[in-house]
Amino acid sequence: MNLYLIGYHTTGKSTVGRNLARTLGLVFADCDEEFVRDQGCSIDTLVAARGWSAFRAVEKEILGRIAAKGGQVVATGGGAVLDDANRAVMQNSGVVVWLQAAWQTIHERMATDRHTTANRPPLSDQELADEIRITLAARGPLYADIADFSVVTDTVPITEVVDLIQVCLQELPKAAVLIAGTSSET
Repeated sequence: MNLYLIGYHTTGKSTVGRNLARTLGLVFADCDEEFVRDQGCSIDTLVAARGWSAFRAVEKEILGRIAAKGGQVVATGGGAVLDDANRAVMQNSGVVVWLQAAWQTIHERMATDRHTTANRPPLSDQELADEIRITLAARGPLYADIADFSVVTDTVPITEVVDLIQVCLQELPKAAVLIAGTSSET
C-alpha cells in the first residue's frame, strides 16, 4: 500500500511528500526525480527532443515500477492522471490524496520557483496563466475521480498540510493497511 500525492505542479506534492514520509516512517518516492535519474536528463530536455508522448510513456513505466513497491509516499507528476492505467494503478495500490491550489497561487509559485523555470517545459503555446487555468479545468475531474480526499494548500503551512493528511488517513478505512504497515515497520 502506498500513499499517492496528485495535483498540479507546485501544489506541494514533493515538499509535503518528503515531510509526510518522514512523519509516517515511510519511504519517499518522487516520480519526477526518478525520471531524471532513470533517463539521465531533465523532463524539459526529453520533451524538447522526443515530445510529451515520449515523456508520458516513461512516466507510466516509472509509476508502475514505484507502485509495485509498498510503504511509500509517492509524489506523482501533475499529468500522471491523464493516463487511464496510471489512475488505475494508483487507486488499486494505495490511498490517493489530491493537493489543490487556486490557479493564481500556482501561477505565483511557478513564476518564483527556480526548479520550475529550469526543468518544466510549457504544456502549450499559451500564456502561463491561461495554460494553468485550462489545464486545471481539464485535469480537475481526473484528480477528483481518483482522490480518496483532497487538501487545499494555498495558504496552509506544510506542517499543517501534513497534519491534515494524517487526520484524514485515520478516518479512511482504505488507509488502515498503510498505517498498520507503518506501525509494524517502525
